[in-house]
Amino acid sequence: MIPAAVVAAGVFAVAAAGVCLVARGLAPTRPTLAEVRSHLARPRWPTDAAGLGWRVRLRAAALRVAGVGLGDPGRLHRDLAVTGRGVDRYALDKVILATVGACLPVVVTVVWAAAGVVAPVPIVLAAVAAGGVGGFVAPNVLVRSDAARRRRDARVTVSAYADLVCIQLAAGEGVATAVRVAAETGTGSLFNRFRDALDRAARRGHSPWQALEQVADELGIPELRDLTASITRAGATGAAVRNTLAAKAITLRDHAANAELAAAQTQSERLVAPVVLMMTGFLVLVGYPAVARVLTL
Repeated sequence: MIPAAVVAAGVFAVAAAGVCLVARGLAPTRPTLAEVRSHLARPRWPTDAAGLGWRVRLRAAALRVAGVGLGDPGRLHRDLAVTGRGVDRYALDKVILATVGACLPVVVTVVWAAAGVVAPVPIVLAAVAAGGVGGFVAPNVLVRSDAARRRRDARVTVSAYADLVCIQLAAGEGVATAVRVAAETGTGSLFNRFRDALDRAARRGHSPWQALEQVADELGIPELRDLTASITRAGATGAAVRNTLAAKAITLRDHAANAELAAAQTQSERLVAPVVLMMTGFLVLVGYPAVARVLTL
């Protein structure tokens, strides 16, 4: 039987940790400059601010709690932006997985207790803590891996966009027109972001290269940032950058091809281990009867 004092101590520790997290989330924090700019750039809808005030505050508290111990929040927002995931969904996934990870050892312990098996209390508490922490951190790992994969895929899109801009410049178009027409020609999620950013920039009276620079900062794609720097220099000073953009496009395609080749080689090397294990098991299965007979002589 588990002592009542130990159970009460465990429940009090979990409740205290929950209260600390909720208090941290509800505590008002000073927003950063990037958060203020992002808030000002959001579209405004006619809503009842008095009726939605508590919802907005609760959402902000949940997001702050979900962001405990994540390091650089700017990197997280860039990863979520490049993967196309919302911050609300991300926070909800963290809460759900942390709850499931913490409750699963308790469920297993109850099932074992019903079957007559009593698990040690320290092991149960350690499993609860490990499951909660693992479920809380799992969305971070998934988002970062997905963001890294999408940034590798973005190299091909950026190189195609650079080629389209070069074609428009070769046709005698200006830099601003070439940037807009190239964005309207391509397809895909990144081209959609280009078009949306250029449309917002046109409505606000900003230059097209400023819109592309904003997209590069939001997504955290270094290749797009380099391309945007060349386009900005051309738009601001009138420098001829068609050859430079063509060279950048060739370099990006080469990098993408080398990355795909390295990934294929890595996958091929990973396939060796299962084959070796299967052959080892087969040899053990075939040779065991002979070895056993020799040992029993």
